[in-house]
Amino acid sequence: MFCFEISYTQISPDTLHYTHNSNVAGTQWMFTAVQITDIHLGESSPNGDYGTTGWNDTIDQNTGCDATAHLRNVVQWINANKTNEKIEIVFVTGDLSDRGEKSGFIMSRRILDSLTVPYIVTNGNHDMWPRVSGDEAPAPFGDSIFSEVFSDHFTLLSQQLNNWNDGTRLTRIFNPLNNVYSQFQNFSFSKGSYRFIVNDFASRYPKPGVGTMIDGALYDIPGGTYQWLFTALAQAQPAIPNGIILLQHFPLDNELLSSTYSFSSAEHDSIMDLIEPYAGSFGLCIAGHRHRSKTYDIKRSVFSTVLGTGIETDANYKYANGYIRLIQFWDYPTAGMSSFEKNISCLYPNPFADKTTLNIPGNFTLNNLTVEIFNIQGHRVRCYDNITDHKIEILKEGLSAGIYFIKILNPFYSETIKSIVF
Repeated sequence: MFCFEISYTQISPDTLHYTHNSNVAGTQWMFTAVQITDIHLGESSPNGDYGTTGWNDTIDQNTGCDATAHLRNVVQWINANKTNEKIEIVFVTGDLSDRGEKSGFIMSRRILDSLTVPYIVTNGNHDMWPRVSGDEAPAPFGDSIFSEVFSDHFTLLSQQLNNWNDGTRLTRIFNPLNNVYSQFQNFSFSKGSYRFIVNDFASRYPKPGVGTMIDGALYDIPGGTYQWLFTALAQAQPAIPNGIILLQHFPLDNELLSSTYSFSSAEHDSIMDLIEPYAGSFGLCIAGHRHRSKTYDIKRSVFSTVLGTGIETDANYKYANGYIRLIQFWDYPTAGMSSFEKNISCLYPNPFADKTTLNIPGNFTLNNLTVEIFNIQGHRVRCYDNITDHKIEILKEGLSAGIYFIKILNPFYSETIKSIVF
């Protein structure tokens, strides 16, 4: 069964704002991240079936419905306003597919791929157990479908973002708590002085009827999320106060009803055990799930020390024009920049129409240096090795107009520069 999408002219989505670290001396507004959450593609599909028939399905020209249109509107608005708002990255924090159908992931990817800035996706409880009316998957392996659909997108992100760590994302392990194989979508990356840690706390526990439990789960097992977070926090070392940012579907509030919709009190305390040693370095937890918009202090209990700020944003699918939060990140002007990026002549001209020159700083060794060029799909289109000069001329010849990523690397160093070819 198909649901026909309602189309209309792009207008502004409902928008919230948050500013992070503007009180830190020496910082300025460097970039904005957009949070979109709970997009629930397929939510209003008739007979509980999005895309083609079944849960292991695909999309066709008729696939879509209100939630699809809401997401498209948001993406169009981001592309139109990225310059004025300094938008450099988008966070999609779970519940992409309303019932874990493959078609929901495929359509999410198709729409999000039209963004002209990098986007991060993680999963939520709705994504875990694929099902449609009268047909349910035998196990909660929505994480594997998610991984399959977004596989080459993550390859591209590893080229676009600094200090990328695939974490547990690529490893499918036996999960003894649910007696199934699971692929926990945990990974991390850096932007400027900030370290972003993405956590998959989505429950794989079945709920009565169909689907998985609405609550989060720690999965304190080898290859699971709790042990991943322990290691990721220890390795984070942000170069700015409040610089550790958690991205996940489930929020870290400490309300009395938390155990109903997020983590139990014991689970919440266990996560606080991990975060408390990094007081001063921990900054934000950006989440969705509860279909509400709220900011609050993250702490163990009412009278405990404040560790950071929790941000929750309402569900995008509920709003005719979409619903987003713009998060302004303040940072040191040259934070997270390599010696290449601090040198304004590192790549000039950029954008370029015929040719450009990559200027490698004179104090940088050329031994075993390689320069690779990747297109927006993450495919390598050119490689320079055996480099003997600190200036490399790059010709347009053979490169179609578009966005490219120039990766400079040797055995001890890797850096990526964005370039645009006219």
